[in-house]
Amino acid sequence: MSLTILAQVDEDMVGETITNVATVSSDTLLTDDSILEARKDIHVRGTGVLTVTKSVSSTNPGNGATITYTIIVNNTDSQWPLKDVQVIDHLPQGVDYVDHDASVGSYDPETGEWSIGDLAPEEEATLTITVKVTAAPGTTVTNTATATDADGHEDEASATFTVATPPPPPGEGGGGGGGTTPPPGGGGGTTPPPADGGTVTPPPPAAGPETGQAPAETAGEVGAAPQRPAAGPGTLPFTGGSYAPIVLLGLFLLLVGFFFWRRQGAH
Repeated sequence: MSLTILAQVDEDMVGETITNVATVSSDTLLTDDSILEARKDIHVRGTGVLTVTKSVSSTNPGNGATITYTIIVNNTDSQWPLKDVQVIDHLPQGVDYVDHDASVGSYDPETGEWSIGDLAPEEEATLTITVKVTAAPGTTVTNTATATDADGHEDEASATFTVATPPPPPGEGGGGGGGTTPPPGGGGGTTPPPADGGTVTPPPPAAGPETGQAPAETAGEVGAAPQRPAAGPGTLPFTGGSYAPIVLLGLFLLLVGFFFWRRQGAH
């Protein structure tokens, strides 16, 4: 038969040796003193303090970008070591493994296990994992690392990033100025009204290639026709069409005179 006793060591026994003695006595045992004894010496050691941190090189990478996770495991105790330290870091969906580098121990990207071993007081171990982002824009990806040791200590840390959303292509974003192109040959704006409230007549378009008209010859140029003065108030403009009535009236008077001349000659 066997007996198992579970005991908890007091904190103030760290660094001390505990001796446990088990004694069996019987009236039927054939020994000199009929007593059997067993002892076990236990040296109580302290344990380190296990901590883990995790970070990512970019919290807003684009799809297809390469980023790096950094995991740091520390024994922050100044006196006692950590025994058989292990870290589990399973890469999440949305990233593909590229490469890694471990300062202590070995890392298996297939299982996500980083075997560190013992960590001396105030010692740290670092693991970097390079991955390629495959998640769609706008997706948030979280990766967690969990560290444990032989004495049952456990700590975990996470790092998160969100895949950047690319800007819309030109012409599909927010509205621009929306202005219209002014007509050829000028700014296309309206003429402001005069200060006295009168009307303003816009000037005629300049002659040139855009209007299809030949530019008018200026006064003083060779072959330039004399310019008639503009009609003033109370006068009619004198144009080529005004000669027709005068010519007809002259012909009429000439015929009447010829008629009277013939008549006088007949007498």
